This record gives sequence, C-alpha cells and structure tokens, in this order.
Amino acid sequence: MPSAPASPLSSLRRQVELASLPVMTRLHALPRLVTPAATLVLIVVGAFAPIPVALVAFALLFLFVAWIAYLSWPVVPGSGRVMRLAILVLIAVLAVLRFQGGAGSAARVPRGAGMITGQERVPNTGGVEPTSRVFSTPCAGGCR
Repeated sequence: MPSAPASPLSSLRRQVELASLPVMTRLHALPRLVTPAATLVLIVVGAFAPIPVALVAFALLFLFVAWIAYLSWPVVPGSGRVMRLAILVLIAVLAVLRFQGGAGSAARVPRGAGMITGQERVPNTGGVEPTSRVFSTPCAGGCR
C-alpha cells in the first residue's frame, strides 16, 4: 500500500532533525555533566552579568531548550511536554525579571539604604579614639 505524501510539518520536522543530527551527536559524545553545567553557567550569566550579556545568555538558553523540546516532542509523554513548556516559561520569566531590575540587580539598591553606617566620632574624653559603629536601625530623618 503506498504511503500518504508527507505533510509540510513532517517535512519541516525531518529537515530540522537531519540538520540537528551532527550537533546532537557531538552533544551525546560529551561527558554527561557538560550540558547541565553549561546550562547552569548560562543561567548565572543571565542573572548577574550586564544587561547586554545577560540578554545573549538568556536567548541562548531559551533557544537551546526550545530546540531540545522540539526534537523530543513526538516521543515525550504529556507530563514531559508540560515540563518542557514550564521550563521555557521559567526562562522567559527570569529574563523579564532580570531586565526589569529584579533578580540579580543588587546594583540598583542604594548603598546603605535604610541603615546608618560608617565612622561616628565619640566625644574625646581621656584619650579615647574615634570608633567605628554600625547601627542596624532604619534612618529616621537622621541619615547623612
């Protein structure tokens, strides 16, 4: 019985699978921890690097996970598909939070915000030198 002609989607999938074969072969030949370690590095770079570098890191991470999800989609059960989509959403949320000044943007917090820190002079009685004090009380109108 002759087989039905391939639909454009299956033809596209086949082209992507064939083009991905050399890269997947190389990835498979690497030690097992290389891919998760590289993923972790991209997450850390995306979270803490300057915005232009973080953008590239998050984009690479998103594209890599999307590519792997696309290739594995036909053989993964429903729960695995949901997990792959959740990971892609998580990466997108992390990127948005990072670019809005959320995760990893400690540089936006003013130094000493809400705290009194630094050198305080104590009245010099009997040769007592100035001491360093750190107060953990919020600035109540007396911040410098």
